[in-house]
Amino acid sequence: MQNSGHVYGKITDADGKPVDGASVILMHQEMDAATKKTKMILVSGVTTKGNGDFNFTAVPIMGKLQLRISNSGFKSLQQDV
Repeated sequence: MQNSGHVYGKITDADGKPVDGASVILMHQEMDAATKKTKMILVSGVTTKGNGDFNFTAVPIMGKLQLRISNSGFKSLQQDV
């Protein structure tokens, strides 16, 4: 049984052109043992390639995942995956 997955994608602007160098952060929701509340924990972060592609491997498959995407000149985006 595999306990990790793969998240990948492509970041484009409103005209469909790839966004190079965008920051893409992958977060994972976990339970805080001390407070008994859920919190988002950093899994990994990458920047997009020249063609807008990004890739995360060895991603936890259980629980909520969220991408946080930002780049200078663009509005930041948070997307559940």
